[in-house]
Amino acid sequence: MTGLKGVAIGDGFTEPYDILAEVGTYSFHLGLLDFQERAKVEKILLNASRHHNARDFDKLHDDFDRALDYIVEKAGDVNIYDIRIDGDYEGTSTSIIELLQPYFRDEKIGAGIYGFNPEVVFDSQAEAVFDSLYTDFMQPEVQRVQFLLNKKIPILIYNGQQDLIVSSPGTMRWADKLFYDNAHEFRDKLFEAWKIGDKIVGTKKAAGLLELRIVFKAGHLVPMDQPEASLDMATSFVNRVVALE
Repeated sequence: MTGLKGVAIGDGFTEPYDILAEVGTYSFHLGLLDFQERAKVEKILLNASRHHNARDFDKLHDDFDRALDYIVEKAGDVNIYDIRIDGDYEGTSTSIIELLQPYFRDEKIGAGIYGFNPEVVFDSQAEAVFDSLYTDFMQPEVQRVQFLLNKKIPILIYNGQQDLIVSSPGTMRWADKLFYDNAHEFRDKLFEAWKIGDKIVGTKKAAGLLELRIVFKAGHLVPMDQPEASLDMATSFVNRVVALE
């Protein structure tokens, strides 16, 4: 058989409002915010709920940025992708920039279909692209996940426990709202310990075609932070997909 066999979503910004709605609670319970600071974040989130209901995605994006910026400031410049890190990641984007930039400077390789432009360079992020997608950023895509489940495509959702920008509670919140054949079973099911040998590397639960894993000691970049757990998770998922055929 050919075609799509399964999909894995890692720290996905799949339902932005649900993820945003949990960021204050997540930060408070991890000690990044005190009670008064949490109250200020919740005030931002209350405003966000109004923009969410009105489908005003530009203002909802403003709310998201305002909440994250406030948490980062009060938590002492904590990294939004991994709360264990102060400031920026080191070396995560530099290496790929150094690898690819010379090719964009090569007139034969960098010409593409529009011709060579010496002003076009490769970088890890493009501000112009981000600005152009500002409205799209906060729009929900959870319906696409539900569509795949109802087309009988297995889905693996995983999240780094230390990720702030896509927190585990936010991911669990939208995952629990998915409607498919085993939705009630999935919501009622409790997490179990995920072990590699005698070491607990996370928690997991699954029902029917849907599986959810929380990866311990990992931020937004789960494969970089926990390669052993990532390989175990990927192998398990592929084996489950094969078994379902």
